[in-house]
Amino acid sequence: MVQEPYEGDYGIILGAFYTHDVGGGIIDSSNENNTYNTFLTAAAIIDNESLIDVTFLNMFIIDTPTTYENIDNSSNKTLASSVIVVVVQRNSSMFIPMNISLYFQVLNEYRPTVDAIYSCSYYDTNNSRWNSSGCTQPQLNVQFNRYECSCNHLSTFALVWSRNIMPCDTVTGILFSNGTCIPKDVVQV
Repeated sequence: MVQEPYEGDYGIILGAFYTHDVGGGIIDSSNENNTYNTFLTAAAIIDNESLIDVTFLNMFIIDTPTTYENIDNSSNKTLASSVIVVVVQRNSSMFIPMNISLYFQVLNEYRPTVDAIYSCSYYDTNNSRWNSSGCTQPQLNVQFNRYECSCNHLSTFALVWSRNIMPCDTVTGILFSNGTCIPKDVVQV
């Protein structure tokens, strides 16, 4: 979606959404509340105040982002969702803080098979890795089976996961070189 964020018949353009196997659309001030109460695969909504002096709002939602699957081999973070790319063009160089709300369902093909911790992240092109700086910890919305978070900047966003590694209590367990912790009472030496 490339859209001038003007106030028209349907209100101010605020973002975009996509639902797998259904399609997507534009989120504006007239349908924003409907977006919060629906099953969607991915969505992004920019706060109205962040759109001051914006001449163009560009959003691109990649439903099955195979290009991003192995883009980060350094941080042990794995893609879990669609990818949302967001860019704005301003009429001036005036600094206005950006606040964006993001909504992600975990895609079946990226669902972890281990206990995982999710993070709302952007792709840091300077370090070639997923980075969660400036983003809140995602909260699971059980009703709509999605994770919701917000960030204070624009970029290429996704929900990523990393293995939840519990610390091994060496008093009661044995830590193996592969990271596995086994209770001592189970292990025969």
